[in-house]
Amino acid sequence: MKRLHQGIGLLLLGLSWSAWAADYRIAGTVNQVDTEQEAPSVHIDFIEYQLSPAVKTHTLFPIGEKGPQLQPGMRVGINTGLDDNGQLVITDLWMLPNEE
Repeated sequence: MKRLHQGIGLLLLGLSWSAWAADYRIAGTVNQVDTEQEAPSVHIDFIEYQLSPAVKTHTLFPIGEKGPQLQPGMRVGINTGLDDNGQLVITDLWMLPNEE
């Protein structure tokens, strides 16, 4: 009976993860992060994206006091939109588990 409850718990966790992760449109691996310039950018699968100042971060993992720290090799999902100047920027960022 205990194994049945564990199995149901894992199934529910998997279903909730799938529903949560389905909200992003583009997924990939971070290649480079540039926070030294006026408009921070991130390269995902070798394509550069600007980060919106109001980017919303979604994660199932604990976040430190400084917020999530993007690093090369991390898996992410993103949604993009246009800022006030008509530039394409990342509006939502999902931090995904790395593939094993």
